[in-house]
Amino acid sequence: MYKKFDKIVADHEASEAAANTTPEITPQQLNFLNSLPSNMRNDPNLIKSIQTSSSFEQLQQVQKTNITRDDVEAWARGDDETDVVESAYSTLTAAVEAAVDFKTAGNTHFKTNQLELAVQEYTAGLKSIEIYNRSGNQQINAVKIAMLSNRAACYLSLEQFEAAVLDCTIILRQDSKHVKALWRRSQALSAINDVTGAASDLRALLLIEPRNKKAKIAFKNIIKQEQSKHENPIDNESLLLKKEGKTLLKSIQKRDITSIHSLLPIYVNRIRDVLQHEQWQARMGAFYTSGIDDALLSLCKEEETTEETTEETTEETTETTETETTKNIESTMMNTILLSIKELYNLGFARLMQYTDETDEEDEVPHFFGSTMMSSRASVRALLRTSMTGNKTQLEKFKQFMNKTNSFIRPQMWICNADRELMNRIRTNDLNGALFHAFEGEVYRHVARGTLHSSFFCDGEKRGGMEQILAKNVQQRLRQFVYLSTK
Repeated sequence: MYKKFDKIVADHEASEAAANTTPEITPQQLNFLNSLPSNMRNDPNLIKSIQTSSSFEQLQQVQKTNITRDDVEAWARGDDETDVVESAYSTLTAAVEAAVDFKTAGNTHFKTNQLELAVQEYTAGLKSIEIYNRSGNQQINAVKIAMLSNRAACYLSLEQFEAAVLDCTIILRQDSKHVKALWRRSQALSAINDVTGAASDLRALLLIEPRNKKAKIAFKNIIKQEQSKHENPIDNESLLLKKEGKTLLKSIQKRDITSIHSLLPIYVNRIRDVLQHEQWQARMGAFYTSGIDDALLSLCKEEETTEETTEETTEETTETTETETTKNIESTMMNTILLSIKELYNLGFARLMQYTDETDEEDEVPHFFGSTMMSSRASVRALLRTSMTGNKTQLEKFKQFMNKTNSFIRPQMWICNADRELMNRIRTNDLNGALFHAFEGEVYRHVARGTLHSSFFCDGEKRGGMEQILAKNVQQRLRQFVYLSTK
């Protein structure tokens, strides 16, 4: 790689020998050396060539926002014996110009409904700038996002929905507020029956553009579609459950222990009544999608203790005693709250087990513990275990499976079953099994909330993303249930 440097050194040896002096390393040259891998920084030939080569000065004169490792390698490797760096920069500029030409050609084909040709032009344009994707160059990023967005529009029209989802997801990783990408991904997700994911994207879009009529209509249609499938006619019991849940959620968010202590038993009794209703499965869905589930589990953690110094004065001693009394009262309330939370989850687990001996009245929906669903659950778990490793191929397989399956008609059942398995593994000290079921429950919660694609897959596909999900979200969920199991 550094034959170029050796040649430069040889060309300057005569003049250096005559002068018998070695130029000092400038701050710019030192910064350049520090940017190289550690095993290269002390290479005497490299240091000498940097001190004597005019090519380094040319590199510094190039006006660029960022100088990347690709530029350095091009400088060291260059095909031309002169102006290596300048030609590398002109290549970036030429790549942008070529990409713009491809985009323009693609747009022309798109307008004339020649969608396959448009896709070819956009794909060629993306390839022309592929090596500069990490350069941070604004022109590169702008033309890349534009071509991905346009190609996603073509894929939508060609009914290649999964490809459209992929292009839009790449855009949203760079710009989470890209309206067209949110809209097009919502349409693609809706087409592959990921209605919750589509609703999540539309909700995010409406937060950016509240007056977007097209998004409003699409969002309302999705809500109506879901209500017609899974929800029951609103009755007094459902309204009370919803109202009490909102009040309890506000108290938890404020960490108002007294209010939580008084409201939670009422909510638990309401859930008990709901679980006896013939349509209990649909009604329990609100527990996992309204935020109550996460809010209650957030209370399941060790209380922070602080050491206080006591003074000898009577007034401060009295204040300390009052503080301790208040803390003792709150601690007692907190224990009662935790027992109520545990009771609530156990009620769900018990109802789920009772359901194993019941028949499902709705012929269109397979029984959760029937052979069809058991087979689906085994497939999902096999894919989840391999996805936990962070292997992108396995994660892609899981994504493809989730795009095609229609097993998650009632995700609340999957969540409840995963949590039940998690508690069982904790009781038997099976930590590996507990970790898996905590991960399983986390994934199913994303399904219920409609964030499987926009959050779980988006984060998991990043480098080290699955490790972050396991270290933060899953470990936190595991600690919450471990703490709850001790009560």
